[in-house]
Amino acid sequence: MTIKSRPIYLLGIGGIAMGNLAGFLQEKGYPVAGSDRSLYSPMKEFLTARNIPVRMPYAEANVSAIRPDLAVIGNAIRADNPEARWIVQSGTSYMSMPEAINHFMLNNHKSLVVAGTHGKSTTAALLLWVLHQAGMDPSGFVGAIIKKEGKGYMHGSGPFAVIEGDEYDTAFFDKRPKFLHYNPFGAIVTGIEFDHADIYKDVYAIRKAFESFVRLIPPEGVLVLRNEDPHADTLRKICRGKVVTYGLSEKADWRILSWDADGRMSFMALCHGHGKHYSFPLSLIGKHNALNALAVVALLDALGIDLNRAIPGFATYPGLKRRQEILVFQEDLILVDDFAHHPTAVTETIKALKAHFPERRLIAIFEPRTNTSKRAYFQDAYAEAFDGSEIVILKAPPDYNELPEKDRLNLPELAARLKDLRIDAHWALSSDEVVSICLRYLQKGDLVLCMSNGDMDGVPEKLSRSFRSRAG
Repeated sequence: MTIKSRPIYLLGIGGIAMGNLAGFLQEKGYPVAGSDRSLYSPMKEFLTARNIPVRMPYAEANVSAIRPDLAVIGNAIRADNPEARWIVQSGTSYMSMPEAINHFMLNNHKSLVVAGTHGKSTTAALLLWVLHQAGMDPSGFVGAIIKKEGKGYMHGSGPFAVIEGDEYDTAFFDKRPKFLHYNPFGAIVTGIEFDHADIYKDVYAIRKAFESFVRLIPPEGVLVLRNEDPHADTLRKICRGKVVTYGLSEKADWRILSWDADGRMSFMALCHGHGKHYSFPLSLIGKHNALNALAVVALLDALGIDLNRAIPGFATYPGLKRRQEILVFQEDLILVDDFAHHPTAVTETIKALKAHFPERRLIAIFEPRTNTSKRAYFQDAYAEAFDGSEIVILKAPPDYNELPEKDRLNLPELAARLKDLRIDAHWALSSDEVVSICLRYLQKGDLVLCMSNGDMDGVPEKLSRSFRSRAG
């Protein structure tokens, strides 16, 4: 595809993945512009720092004035979007974000795709970082911001490209799962649970998507599976490549022998069968993240990469923004911002923080913002997800009252059920009300955990400013 002097135009540029793609294309030497309904942190600062023009809100004139050689259309864009409609009708070349990643990044690389319901971003970024630190000069793309890099991508000349692979659909004009565009040579599947209820009927429909993904792995490729995942055996049987398992069971090819929490670090020992043994520090908290690190080790070993070269990178991994990101760390107060929204992710995040900071009282603030979490699918599961919290504050998502009452997650009922479990639970409609409740109950030594896949209408930032002003 020939790109002339006119920009590549990205619709939905304010999303984390689309904004990262804009930055990646710019660094590759392409002129870039885009549009969105509005911009929020961290993409607002990311795009501004790179002087990437963003037009808001969506309007046909935005794109018709530029007449781009190519448009990249994000999966949040609907067919009736005025800019998308103009692009299609004008005959402008366009593609989805996954197609753009394939076209502009994956040429001349072996693609290593990290997929699964939980831990995709962290595991993919960890794999990318460790390869980078081992001198493998990888390319890579994740739907988050690597803190030390200030972006979610790398472009190198080494043999591998690491991609975070999502089972959600690609675009309004392509309803296939995104990860089917990534030509996996190697893959990690961290596990399969029900999610994305707006497009999948049940967990078996999701598994079908993963089966299609696994069938793309060539005979010389490799698949790494969580041994304890109930769907692993199905994927193992259909994979044409080498299959390696990891987990806690002695039946796993790679397993954790021990894991210890120590403040902001973990220490883990692992083994391969009854042979290779390794011990090392990990700059992530929680046993679930130790398992993510184990998956990376299993894939690296299967690819023939010297683990002694790779292992030092696990201690230096800087983490991702909004993935157990510590915004405030003071002797008398800790504030953590996290992306957790699925009940399992909420459970594991709380469990991890309690393991690392057992002496602290935990205030969990949760906003169900995804198409699935804000609906009633997980009403019962969320009632069990907050174990370990002393106080829970439930924040309604922005469109909460627009959902039919029978279909939405019933926050008052959830708060009542949590109280029955002896958890002091509250719910609120606005971010200011959430902050007010949190400050009312806050005590010296507390750990405050914010969980949402969105910006929670500024709750973490408001709390951070308040906490820092108290310390000052």
